Amino acid sequence: MLARWLRDFAPQGQQPETALKAAKVAFLQSFRLEDYIAVEAAAGTNWPLVKAEMLNRLAAAPSACDVIAIYLHEGLTDQAIETVDKRPYVGYSELERVVDSALFSHPDWVIRQCRRQAEEIMDAGRSSAYHHAIRWLEKARQAFLGANRAAEWQSYLDSQISKHTRKYSLRPQLEKLRKV
Repeated sequence: MLARWLRDFAPQGQQPETALKAAKVAFLQSFRLEDYIAVEAAAGTNWPLVKAEMLNRLAAAPSACDVIAIYLHEGLTDQAIETVDKRPYVGYSELERVVDSALFSHPDWVIRQCRRQAEEIMDAGRSSAYHHAIRWLEKARQAFLGANRAAEWQSYLDSQISKHTRKYSLRPQLEKLRKV
């Protein structure tokens, strides 16, 4: 893309304004994290003003591929959560990054997300994916314990062990969650 080339070439010719304009154009065409970081670099000391403009444009974009990554890059966990909640589908790795970011600041949201992911796998009896369910439950446990809700965690875990007692490859993995 021409804007990226100009963005990268302009600083060599001592044209910082041109580099910043090109960086903005590249970002507004792609909404990619790498282009956002390039705008930050080109903006220099003007970054706080430019950042506000770029985040406003990002929020207004009908579709932006790296919106969650950009929000997490900026430490904007609330906006990342809002984006996850608005989307019909978010990939596991993207959701996991938001969950990790929100683990202690938004425990109720984390618990809901992790339970939903784990329960879908366990309830469907997808034994080849039980390890994923356990990973989600480990994160849920962290959120429960971080929010001083150990009794609630134990009650939830006991209910899942009881519910899945006949799933012989799952039950021992669930029981291990008691010991940690």
